[in-house]
Amino acid sequence: MTEEPLLLTTRGTWIEAMVWSLPGIVPSIALWATGLASATEAFVGMLGALVIAGLLAWWRHRQLVPLVAWLERLRIGRSVTGAVPDSFLYRQLPHPLLAIERETQNLRRQVAASDQLQRALVDAITDPVLVVDGRGYVRLANPAAERHFADKLTDQPLGRFLRDPAILAAIDSAIRANVSSTVSFSPPLDRTRRYTCGIQPMLTREGDAAAVLSLRETSEQVAIERMRSDFIANASHELRTPLTALAGFVETLKGPAKNDPDAQAMFLDTMDAEASRMTRLIDDLLSLSKLEADVHRPPSEDVDLADVVALAISGLEPQLRKNATVVEARMEDGPLQVRGDADQLQQLVANLIDNASKYGRPGAPVVVDVARLSPAGDEAGPLSGRTAIRLTVIDQGDGIAPEHLPRLTERFYRVDKSRSRRAGGTGLGLAISKHIIRRHGGHLNVESDLGIGSRFSVFIPAR
Repeated sequence: MTEEPLLLTTRGTWIEAMVWSLPGIVPSIALWATGLASATEAFVGMLGALVIAGLLAWWRHRQLVPLVAWLERLRIGRSVTGAVPDSFLYRQLPHPLLAIERETQNLRRQVAASDQLQRALVDAITDPVLVVDGRGYVRLANPAAERHFADKLTDQPLGRFLRDPAILAAIDSAIRANVSSTVSFSPPLDRTRRYTCGIQPMLTREGDAAAVLSLRETSEQVAIERMRSDFIANASHELRTPLTALAGFVETLKGPAKNDPDAQAMFLDTMDAEASRMTRLIDDLLSLSKLEADVHRPPSEDVDLADVVALAISGLEPQLRKNATVVEARMEDGPLQVRGDADQLQQLVANLIDNASKYGRPGAPVVVDVARLSPAGDEAGPLSGRTAIRLTVIDQGDGIAPEHLPRLTERFYRVDKSRSRRAGGTGLGLAISKHIIRRHGGHLNVESDLGIGSRFSVFIPAR
């Protein structure tokens, strides 16, 4: 309780004493004025009235002070339960006030619980959420917003970390004109990221206008859309090239080479090669599409990698003879089983051996080494420290420059485009291999030395 209410109460008490003494003072003055009492008697009467009034006022003051203190505690929100003033005059007064105090406390608890629930809900949202007031300062920021922008956002100007003009204009419209809007933007410090921001007007508890910002990062969706566009463009280009060649050969066969058997034989061989190339490309596209659909569905068969390697080498025999390639298979004794899809694993091994045969030196052997690691080393990536089966395909080719290694598994990416096309490659083999490895929970590690050769190692969790 402040001193001012007590001071006012004390002054009021003395004024009250003067008022209460008037009934005793006025008759004494009247008796003295009419001569019925002497001045001494009148003075004694007035003094007695004043003393009695003062005592009454003092008693009332003693009763009033605890009540004022009690009411002051009630005003500032402190608990008054069990602290009712023990006063004869005011004993009944606190009871309705106590009921009001109980209602007020219940309302405070409900508001506090509601605030806590709202804050917990906002903090649980994985997207950034901000509340900005009319001054442009952040009133509230959830942990996701602080992870995306800055460690401490509350009570900071929004423009300090988010200076996009469209965002600031939308916030101004929400606060001043009560207009909702959605804005896409990139932060000034990281243009590679993309966000979509919804801005809604709101009122604070104090009744001030503010705006709530709900942001969602769309960088991945933008990147996926860009990859899809690039994929369609690359696939169209890869298909258009052999189609253009086929159309040209057909036109030639109908015209100048119509009666030339030698030219017809040459063109038909080329057309057959181009048609085969288109077939391989379409087959790879279909395989890639199926793998993308199954990537989150783990395989459930028990597969022996020794059998998979033998089947892959057997299926590649015509291609290996054509390239004069010898494959040396080195299998470690003991179980080499993994949980996998036999057909996909055979396709994976065939892709790696076929690449080693195409890009290795003619006549140089290709080594396929399969071993059980317990535990696997750091080169196994996320399988490091676990028991894994390592399948390594080693060639003796020209090697791959370091700047190309991170992009080898991208669709249609080629280190040497002309050589790849001459060798009949579609540019999708390693992309397909990456998806097969991912579905099997494995890891691909590529090492290459220019002029010496390359090592493609696949690590798959052992059964």
